Amino acid sequence: MGSPELRDGRPGSGGSPDAVKALRLLRRRREWAWTAASGLIGLVAYSIVGANFFENLTGTLYVISVIPMFVLLALIPAGLVAAVVDTVRLHRLAPSTRASASYALLDGALDDRPPRHLAVGLSGWLVLGCLVLIPVAYLPRQVDAVAYLAGFGHQDTFIPVSHRQACGQDGCSTVTDGILKETGEDVTWSARVTLGRPFPVRAPVWLTGPGTELVLSASTAAGTTIIGLYFEITAAVMALVAIPQARCRLARLRARITATAAS
Repeated sequence: MGSPELRDGRPGSGGSPDAVKALRLLRRRREWAWTAASGLIGLVAYSIVGANFFENLTGTLYVISVIPMFVLLALIPAGLVAAVVDTVRLHRLAPSTRASASYALLDGALDDRPPRHLAVGLSGWLVLGCLVLIPVAYLPRQVDAVAYLAGFGHQDTFIPVSHRQACGQDGCSTVTDGILKETGEDVTWSARVTLGRPFPVRAPVWLTGPGTELVLSASTAAGTTIIGLYFEITAAVMALVAIPQARCRLARLRARITATAAS
């Protein structure tokens, strides 16, 4: 239970408006901090994926792939700055009011109330969207890795055609572009091999267009599968947290609209 000052300070109760303001700022500051932290986690995860998956993209696909990174980069300082601003505003209130609000927040006095700042909820959904995009973008590569480990797919012959530099966070390396003899698909072997000397490979089961990377070995496939599972679990946990909150906000919004229409 919150303090009497805060309970009486709720809208329509005739209590202290400073108490309501302090409690609202505390919760909003906490959510801005979580937004910045989630953005940082998402940025690190997306950078790992980008270094291993997006380095071969060009044109429109490359532009689409870097949009989430810029969104996450913007959310981190935005969350930090907003949290600092709310902290400054809190310190303008009386110490006793801040203390009461802190105790009330720990007691869950506002757990059933949505944040009043639209930007907080919007930034949280942007972070969630970016975190969900990561496993979606990584899924074709994970499917090929699982198929390689399970023995699915068919054998084909890789014909090396040309070398090029692929650059990521760990620097640049030479990869080999070529085609599959049976299907004629353009694929990439993420290492340097002798041109014009074909060799047998496992054909990918999910071709994502020119430059689809072939699975090099069982160890590579196992690592790719584990990374994909990590991103999927992270996105699922974030979604399980966000969906109930969204339902609560929608229910309260409908209730407000109904109450306004009735009055």
